[in-house]
Amino acid sequence: MTSRIAAAACALTLIAACSSEKEGQEHAEPPEVVVPETVECTDPLKDNPSEVDARELIACTTQALADTAGFVSTTTVDGEEFSTMRLNPNPFILDITYPDGTRIIADLTEAWVKTGGNDWVQADATSDDYVIAQATQIANTYLAQLDPVLATAGLPEDLTLTVTGTEEIDGEQCYVLEGKIREETTASDATYWITSDYRQVKTLVEAATAGQEGSMTMENTITEWDTKQDIEMPGE
Repeated sequence: MTSRIAAAACALTLIAACSSEKEGQEHAEPPEVVVPETVECTDPLKDNPSEVDARELIACTTQALADTAGFVSTTTVDGEEFSTMRLNPNPFILDITYPDGTRIIADLTEAWVKTGGNDWVQADATSDDYVIAQATQIANTYLAQLDPVLATAGLPEDLTLTVTGTEEIDGEQCYVLEGKIREETTASDATYWITSDYRQVKTLVEAATAGQEGSMTMENTITEWDTKQDIEMPGE
């Protein structure tokens, strides 16, 4: 998923799988997007609409994330655990753990990687180790998802989401929204569970690429909300 449609799905889902590539794949050139000067939350769900503009919705969910003290989210890919992330927006710091034991901690100035039983290693973009090199970009990837301007920049202007109903998840009443994103060779069908105060509780995205068999299903769930996470940079 390297086209602008993948960036759009990531802006909607906050899923790390969209913003990184598997080891051995070639890196695609980033898509050219028009970045708006300002984006504000217009509370698009306030009148119980049947349809909402995706940009307006993402402006609100992104701002809600940025305003939290901290949160925890889990991601699965094709039903298997992909990552658990703890993040504090201000000051920005994140801690991501993967099933194989790999762990990455990053803030705005540095990133550190721990694989298996090895010691912590500082991320280095020139490293021959794929994970150590890619870890230098992880803070920027997630920081963009906390900025309404950057998060909405890659979304198609005519993208809308249909409100299909409501559902309660862990005691939270959520609007259920569905959307289809189609562009070039990539297609994504997505479902979002969002509260009235724009907490993006759960997201489910099924993505397929032309010429490739099958599809990839990604699910992201926020399991802890507005709680500052205890994260320290290695060596401090």
